[in-house]
Amino acid sequence: MKRFIRALTLLSALLFFKGCENYHETAGDFAGMWQMTQWRDNATGDILPTSADGIYFCVQRQLMKFQCQSDLKRYYLTTYTRTHESIQLGVILEYPVDTIVTDYTLLNANYAVPVDGKFQIDLLDRNHLILSTDAATLTFRKY
Repeated sequence: MKRFIRALTLLSALLFFKGCENYHETAGDFAGMWQMTQWRDNATGDILPTSADGIYFCVQRQLMKFQCQSDLKRYYLTTYTRTHESIQLGVILEYPVDTIVTDYTLLNANYAVPVDGKFQIDLLDRNHLILSTDAATLTFRKY
């Protein structure tokens, strides 16, 4: 019986670590909670304030969440596809109302999400992320 329990424990540990490996492979350095530290308007060069707003992009596996600390009850959830140089967002859902976002005006104004849902990755490492669109450059720190 002790052998069975040891074998079961070992198998469980191996499966757990295998799951962690897949998690890392799926999102890599992009996984985690990113706090926006700077939002630069590319047309004017103006820096928009973000520290007081507490804007976060949270990434786990193939899901991405946009949330603002000033409105913790509302957030947006989407899937994404990532290449080495870009991120393409899928259908975006608004919670808690569980509706598909069709008008990107609010998302663009509050999170700089472009209408086409595509971000260019300018920098990505373990602690820093810089995303850009035609309209804005967003700088994040790993939170």
